[in-house]
Amino acid sequence: MKVLVYSVHSFDREILESYSGTHEVTFTDEHLTKKTVGLAKGYKAVAVFSSSKIDEELIGELAQNGVMYLTTRSVGVDHIDLVAADAHGISVANVPAYSPYSVSEHAVALLLALVRKIVLAQKLFTAQDFRLDQLVGFDLYGKKVGIIGYGKIGSNFGKIMKGFGCEVMAYDCKPNDAEASAVEYVSFTKVLRESDVLYLSCPLDISTHHLIGRDELREMKRDAIIINTARGAVIDTAALVELMEQGHLGGAGLDVYEFEKGLYFNDYSNKDISAPYFHRLSQLGNVIMTAHQGFLTREALQGIAETTFHNVDQWERLGRCDNDINPQIYADIEKRITMMGS
Repeated sequence: MKVLVYSVHSFDREILESYSGTHEVTFTDEHLTKKTVGLAKGYKAVAVFSSSKIDEELIGELAQNGVMYLTTRSVGVDHIDLVAADAHGISVANVPAYSPYSVSEHAVALLLALVRKIVLAQKLFTAQDFRLDQLVGFDLYGKKVGIIGYGKIGSNFGKIMKGFGCEVMAYDCKPNDAEASAVEYVSFTKVLRESDVLYLSCPLDISTHHLIGRDELREMKRDAIIINTARGAVIDTAALVELMEQGHLGGAGLDVYEFEKGLYFNDYSNKDISAPYFHRLSQLGNVIMTAHQGFLTREALQGIAETTFHNVDQWERLGRCDNDINPQIYADIEKRITMMGS
């Protein structure tokens, strides 16, 4: 099958090539946009990344170019208009799992960096200021850790936190019975009010867009730490900035950012960044931001590449694949998020 792979980076090209099999594959570092959709003409399948916003117009042009299959190299599909894809006869698949360890371990790294003030410590050390006055942290042992979204990533984070001696509780709209003996499932209100550390590991959909807004943040302890490796729009960024500037919350570790599309995965060295709230967030001393790198391990990249071409293999042989997305599940996502100004 002829496959065009968009948004190829130096960190994943070699791995993607090694899993491409017998398909006729073209790789481009271009993101899928209105300007680059023409590159897909003549290809039956395209592979994209979460950095592209694939709306109804792009879907229509892909269909006109002969594209029948669209696979995203991510778990999340909130960047794709699934209803439009279904209407144009384009099958969409994702990578439902690759390495739950990569993302959850990155979340732990963000948490430890905040708790022990590693970034500030390094700056002081580089300046040869070896005083410890500004570097008092706190023990994780005995603290309450709340997890919103207790899937593979969330549950692995919980296991790591238990290793630190934390008390772990979880909120999930669809609790996993298999995990019921391993974690205490609690109400949404309780997980907000009682958590010393709140970890967000839920998908972005109609029910989770701005799940953590101004009211929810005010419910949290004033010294609580929030970690987000899910999707940026799970948190209302405006509310987060406002309350953190007022001294509410002890810290935030953000691997995702509500307005990251078109920004992350690109080089903005010596360029002005006008994305909303970006500078206010990054200037807060108790905020650590990374540019959506939680997934970025060798093992995860291999898993992503393997599943991506597994999807293509099955489409070629069967016309369907195990990871096809049911568009009805996400029927209102694009409409709702657009209405709410994401």
